[in-house]
Amino acid sequence: MFRIAGIPEGQVGRQDPGVALEQQVQQHRAGLRRDLQFTRSASATSFEQYEHLDAFPRFKRGHQGAARTLAPPFEAGRSMGSPAERATLLGLMEEAAKAFQAQDDLAFELMEHMP
Repeated sequence: MFRIAGIPEGQVGRQDPGVALEQQVQQHRAGLRRDLQFTRSASATSFEQYEHLDAFPRFKRGHQGAARTLAPPFEAGRSMGSPAERATLLGLMEEAAKAFQAQDDLAFELMEHMP
């Protein structure tokens, strides 16, 4: 296909090959309809049907295993012996609950956008 198109073997393409095509299409359209204004295309993720493309990387970056979150409360529980220690444990558990809620929010967003 490249040989037929006259593209030399090993030639590296442009960083964003769609830009040149888009500019040529804009110029062509502008000549046809001077009353219309054309602008650059928006990112695919700005369209509702592609919102999930942003959710997947956020999920991958934001997801961490439960064991990491639960380790501090378990450790505190093992050494608990006084009311002050129980208060420490409850504080750690509240932090864990917040972390799990953030994970749930992200997981539910992913599920909402997944096919």
